[in-house]
Amino acid sequence: MQKFKAKYGGRNPEWYQALGYETARTLFTAIEKAGSLDREKVRQTLAQLKIPSILPGGELDFPAKFGQQVHAPFVVQQNMPDGKSPIIAPPDSALAKGIAPNPSCAKSASK
Repeated sequence: MQKFKAKYGGRNPEWYQALGYETARTLFTAIEKAGSLDREKVRQTLAQLKIPSILPGGELDFPAKFGQQVHAPFVVQQNMPDGKSPIIAPPDSALAKGIAPNPSCAKSASK
């Protein structure tokens, strides 16, 4: 954080920048545990890896039930025209349906 703040004028990083950090950290951890740069050995290590994480849920792994993909349950909120911001995803936590933006909104506002 200190290096980031020093480089970028004292501002804090955004949440999505943590994904790049966590990706690199996970790959380096798998390479270390595999003791090799061999693709197959690293892949096998990743498939069995389970480490503490900064992502939602606090743990990072690649479960078979999710197709060997990380499952980090993010909550998505959408700012609505009425000023409310309901949760729209994941489906089991949604309080409202998401609304797709209107691509012709700018055209109709200028008429």
